[in-house]
Amino acid sequence: MNAFEWIALRSTVTPTWEVVEKSADWFTSHVHISSVSLVDTELFDEIVNVKTFASVEKVQQWNDSKISTDLRWVELLTHFDVNQISCTNVLLLVEYCLCLPGTWKRVFSLMNNIWTSDKTQLNVDTLKAMLITKVNFSLSCSDFYDMLLQQPRLLKAIHSSEKYN
Repeated sequence: MNAFEWIALRSTVTPTWEVVEKSADWFTSHVHISSVSLVDTELFDEIVNVKTFASVEKVQQWNDSKISTDLRWVELLTHFDVNQISCTNVLLLVEYCLCLPGTWKRVFSLMNNIWTSDKTQLNVDTLKAMLITKVNFSLSCSDFYDMLLQQPRLLKAIHSSEKYN
């Protein structure tokens, strides 16, 4: 998922085509929306335009001003719209990443903290459950425990063997 980090427009090192291509490949193989597809040749041209606008100086200016990622893209896409520069493929990738629950970078960071080299045996479903719990509950461990104790039906479901069928 590191291939999507370029979308944050925070690094003064512009994304390479290889990085963008990895994110496009992942998007194409995992996101199935009818009548939506990325065109590599167009995406390449669009990335060249993004890199031209989001120069090292521009990204540094955004960083110094603490401009959020979404506002960086608003500025960039407005510029493209005013100058009639196509960005259909880039827009698909940006929309996907910016609509992920929470902040996608936070979720990936949490995932990397949980799925360490010591815990490589975690299966994807367990990791998913841990991330959902971590992202969606703002309770401390002891508060979460207390909450569980107050919900007998939930405790029964947790202890049931039905979930393994």
